[in-house]
Amino acid sequence: MVRIKLHEQARQGIERLIKERALTPGCKLPSESNLASELYVSRGTIRNALNLLEQEGKIERTPGRWTIVRRPHVAYCRSISIRNREVFRFCLS
Repeated sequence: MVRIKLHEQARQGIERLIKERALTPGCKLPSESNLASELYVSRGTIRNALNLLEQEGKIERTPGRWTIVRRPHVAYCRSISIRNREVFRFCLS
């Protein structure tokens, strides 16, 4: 059985929250402590997950201020299903 690391599970949880809440580029994510409460993990785990998302270019962080959703790459947008394109229409133009 393969175990997924906790910070990887938290990363997936944050990505799920972004999709479920239809957060578009420029939208602020909840604070680290709020994310930790929602996902039932520690703030350290959330920080590790946010670092992964930042390295992947999915979010942008300003220490002490905010974390925002970044604009997806056009190649990614064109590969998603037609149903989900409405959420990402900003990058298809």
